[in-house]
Amino acid sequence: ACTLQGCAAALPQDARHSLPPPNAITGGCLLGSECRCSDGCCEGTNPMHECTHESAAGSGRRFLPMCSECLVQVSPPGLELLPRFNDHAGLTRRYLRLVQQTVLNTAYEDFESADFDTLRALTMVGPRRLDNIDALIQDVLIRGVPGHFIECGCWRGGASLFAAAAFAVYDALPLPFETGKKSERLVFLADSFDGLPPVDVTQFPADQAHVGTDAIAVLKENSVELVERAAKALDVDKRTRFVPGFFNESLPRAIADGTFASQDRSSSSGVVYSGFFSILRLDGDLYQSAIEALHYLYPLLSVGGHIVVDDFTDWSGTRAAIFDYRDRHGLEEPIQITWHDLTVDPERGELTRGIWWTKNTQVGYHPLKDRVVYSEGSVKLPPH
Repeated sequence: ACTLQGCAAALPQDARHSLPPPNAITGGCLLGSECRCSDGCCEGTNPMHECTHESAAGSGRRFLPMCSECLVQVSPPGLELLPRFNDHAGLTRRYLRLVQQTVLNTAYEDFESADFDTLRALTMVGPRRLDNIDALIQDVLIRGVPGHFIECGCWRGGASLFAAAAFAVYDALPLPFETGKKSERLVFLADSFDGLPPVDVTQFPADQAHVGTDAIAVLKENSVELVERAAKALDVDKRTRFVPGFFNESLPRAIADGTFASQDRSSSSGVVYSGFFSILRLDGDLYQSAIEALHYLYPLLSVGGHIVVDDFTDWSGTRAAIFDYRDRHGLEEPIQITWHDLTVDPERGELTRGIWWTKNTQVGYHPLKDRVVYSEGSVKLPPH
């Protein structure tokens, strides 16, 4: 069994099943290069081995092995509305639960057992990961962290539309902010709306395992028009902004043309908008998609904001990009986990898919003006 303190694999089976989802209290373990699993136990939803890595003696730091049953969960309480929202907790929770069920299409299909290739939902993100988005949104609102929400790899937009609904309902509550004005945060949806890009193993060798994924048909079954229609149906269309195209072109273009402004500005109505992001959610699957989103957008994430990485344990390209980016820029912010829906392995307990962390320090480069080398020299961004 795993010897790491707090590791889910070290807990009794009953206790593992009842662990709460993490909320927005920082904690977790640091990633170290010597702790990367190489036996493939991170691939797929059912890890094959239990990691036996022990913390480095005398280092004063705990490291996080990258197999699902060894992702450490240290955030204390379960998900709850924070104190300032408690007077409206019942109605708020019922509304957001309804939005969850809408984007997951649970009235017409069982999300947990639905066929991936014929999924009719607006998102592949299950209820536990939507709860995680809700908790992080509550956190940035309560602490007054400036900025909007962006999802890179939104597919049919369900997770982003849920975020927009959460911002809308919390803005409607009588909550004073530090500025004395409503935040009216926007939700940006970045996606090719044409599936994954063809894998370029010459420039992005970490994507070798994902060759052919550009042919996955269901990932192309989306469009800006479909998401716009859903946004209008949920009455959040005024909060949504689209960033269409593959990330290597769409993200630098949005920075250059001012879509992602780097300074505060006021609208004609006097509402303050921040060009920074408070939450950055990555769901692009490939190394290329993840490293491009990180390079161009992490500098725009407010200090105190959160980054969420979906499918971390079962897309090796995404995982490699996170390692490379954190190593290259010396990031040591503690890593948190997000539980994977309601799936429970009879032997190992509830499984995990994603991670998130809170940004504590700014990175020292300009995403367009400064060229940065990743992946031992094979990846250079911006490329020209």
